[in-house]
Amino acid sequence: MRNAKQELKQIFQKRGREIRKYTISETGLDTEISSNGQSQSFSIPFEEIEFNETLITKKSGSKEIAFFISVAINLLLIGFLLYQNTSFIDGAAFSGMIIGVVAGLSVWAVQFFKKEKEKIIKGQQNLVFFYNKKEKDEVDWFLKELKSVQRNYIRKKYMKIDDLIPYENQEQTFYWMYSKKFISRSELEILFEELENRKIIRGR
Repeated sequence: MRNAKQELKQIFQKRGREIRKYTISETGLDTEISSNGQSQSFSIPFEEIEFNETLITKKSGSKEIAFFISVAINLLLIGFLLYQNTSFIDGAAFSGMIIGVVAGLSVWAVQFFKKEKEKIIKGQQNLVFFYNKKEKDEVDWFLKELKSVQRNYIRKKYMKIDDLIPYENQEQTFYWMYSKKFISRSELEILFEELENRKIIRGR
């Protein structure tokens, strides 16, 4: 059984025939998506993950609505034709059958026309999460953990000066870290100051 810490590193979602699985790894996010019999797996480096969040509500389209109406009419029509052309179905049985069909269609309609919410994390590669009420807390906790792991990874990997890398490139990297809020302004100033000292020492 996975403990709470492990569960924060992975989220598994299923809606109908669509499955989404995200796993936080040491260097990024492992993604597995399956929909309508097709599946794909890929990894997203932490450097490419951004947190521009968008909430959307998906509704049934005109084609889906037309399909539902068509099925409902056909079922009722079949029942009526059976009643008209079969002596084995009396009025009471026909009424019971109609009630059953209507009840079944009502249950289907509730699911069919239900608004589905999704949270999209836009970046170089978008992340899409099912975000209905029962899924909201788990998604929010997972994203909080993803942000924390990403921040620690970026700081550990890039928050240092390497004399083998051109200083101009490192300046751009430090400013990128600051613009993405991986480091504070005071930390940026310290890095720039240390970088400038290295330039002076090495005569660059």
